[in-house]
Amino acid sequence: MSLATLKSYYDTHGKEETVTLLKKYTVITEKINGHRVYCRKEKSGNILFYSKKKSTPITLLDRIVSNLYEPFIGHIIKHKDKLQVGEYAFYLIKEPNICILLTDVPERASKNFVETAISINCFYQSPIFQGILPDNLVDEIIKYLESNTKDSILPMLETYIGKKCSMFGITEGFVFNFQDDGTYKLDDRSFVKKEYPKTNTATYELMLIEIFDFIKSQDFSTVKFTTKNPFMKKAEFAFEMFNRYVAFHEKHLENFLLEPPTFLQSKGKLNRRYISNIRTLELLKDSKLEYLLQVFLIALKDIQRARGIITTDIAEEHNYVILKVNEYIQKSDKLLDYNEFRKFSSESI
Repeated sequence: MSLATLKSYYDTHGKEETVTLLKKYTVITEKINGHRVYCRKEKSGNILFYSKKKSTPITLLDRIVSNLYEPFIGHIIKHKDKLQVGEYAFYLIKEPNICILLTDVPERASKNFVETAISINCFYQSPIFQGILPDNLVDEIIKYLESNTKDSILPMLETYIGKKCSMFGITEGFVFNFQDDGTYKLDDRSFVKKEYPKTNTATYELMLIEIFDFIKSQDFSTVKFTTKNPFMKKAEFAFEMFNRYVAFHEKHLENFLLEPPTFLQSKGKLNRRYISNIRTLELLKDSKLEYLLQVFLIALKDIQRARGIITTDIAEEHNYVILKVNEYIQKSDKLLDYNEFRKFSSESI
């Protein structure tokens, strides 16, 4: 969920209540234009990694679909012995140079914020201000909220706070934490996020339907696994299905390829590091096939939801296939035969 803005608070509550809010104790930090990432160290020493949504940990399949998180995961694993049990929050900044920025540490950690950042060799985001804002700065913020200016808020804040307020030059705005009175964002109107053209998702949805129909037609008993790791098994299954799909449509493959949407440029590239299937790697010498493999991996790793031309019934059927594939590859260390797969999946397939 995105943060509420001071502008929306002003529009809802008016000038007087906004002034009252701004005169309370606050902690101000930069709102950086970077990827929000988290890690949690468990008592066992195991470390789980999360993206912005924090709904489920980043899995091996996620890491194959995109290499976006590799610098962050690699850095934390290298310094994992220096982390104490608990959850840590970071910004992963990729341009102009890769940078990992610590923003939050566990409340009960014996190492403080700065000590933790130094011990794991990363930057840290300290508040640019803590305390009661001076009246003249409150007045300037109110003027900024009331105006339609596209000027930056930075010079005004730096003048009144008396120090540089942007560490990396990629500040979207500033976050005001009023403790019990809420947290609000003040957008810097001079910052322009990169926008991507809207994508027609109908062709992508048709591709998903085609992929699931193809998977349902395959003899699973001939899929060979080289590992007991359930996530790697899932990846190996996807690689084999991808190989078969390309072979099946070889003569007319161009008709089954999609141009990747432009927004994927900010989401990282296909990560070949964990692709062990020799045939898959050979096929990927044709860069046009990279996005097709990503779609295969995404189709098999994520719960499918009704959208566009994918109706609720179609989504449920796809999810049932995913469920049965999961059961098939994880039920035991030995490979189940195809008849057994058909026995517990025949209700839908």
